[in-house]
Amino acid sequence: MRSSRRSGEAEKHIILRGLACETGLCYHAFMRKLDFSRVCGLYLILMSSLFLLAVSPKGYLNIVETKYAVFCSLTALLLLAFFVLCIRKNITRGNKWSAIHFLILAYWAWSLVSTVCSPWRRTAFLGEYRCDGFITITLYCAVFLILSLYGDDFRFPLWLPAAALSLLCLVAILQFFDLNPLRLYPAGLRWSGRERDYNGAFLSLTGNADLTASVLCTGFAFLWPLGMRKNNWLFLLPAILCLIVLFASGARAGMVGAAASIFFCLPAVLPIRRKGKRNVGLPLLLLFFLVLLC
Repeated sequence: MRSSRRSGEAEKHIILRGLACETGLCYHAFMRKLDFSRVCGLYLILMSSLFLLAVSPKGYLNIVETKYAVFCSLTALLLLAFFVLCIRKNITRGNKWSAIHFLILAYWAWSLVSTVCSPWRRTAFLGEYRCDGFITITLYCAVFLILSLYGDDFRFPLWLPAAALSLLCLVAILQFFDLNPLRLYPAGLRWSGRERDYNGAFLSLTGNADLTASVLCTGFAFLWPLGMRKNNWLFLLPAILCLIVLFASGARAGMVGAAASIFFCLPAVLPIRRKGKRNVGLPLLLLFFLVLLC
């Protein structure tokens, strides 16, 4: 009986050692093949789809918390992968920093000094309702530095943010007709009751209407040049939807941003030489500033 028990324990020990060896071999093979540019690309894919479209069953009641939880989770995974690959592969070697990277570090350092010296130190560190404190600024700066230095080799699927922006616009258009898709508004509230039945204005899957306008004008700024240069409706259609929602929402800052993107990107889209693009771009830039002043 004792010999059979010992033989059984020995077999279990051999099996466990074999599993450990296989797991270790798989881990080392995975780490050899893992390219950090792909990790950066996966982060961008999830931020341009999951983050933009993420909502909870409570809708606008806790949309800030929902978005912030998704952002922090995805960014924590990005930072974890970065530190692991720094230890395993030393991926920081050979990357050249430019002036913009040092400016971002200076901005972060100034934010740190401002937070430490603030009489409302706890609020400045954590942020208030919008979660815009020093912790969030630190994550923003870290993401910018990592993606700009190590994420250049990934081919980003541009159709993905185009599809996400189209969904944002479709939800907003339904809300303009006082519908409540995904039950984002609490019971009894609608878009038409903004600034009257409740404080502020909430639109689409991003929450605050001004924030939605900023997302849409940013999307419009890269969608319409792609659509014009490639003659592809896949990008032109979402760009048109962004414009419709911007004008229908009445967000003036978003409309100014969309107009600025047209002025600044038009020389790059026109089929003329580089010198001609400069000659066209400067008058357009001056005209844009004149419009703003008037």
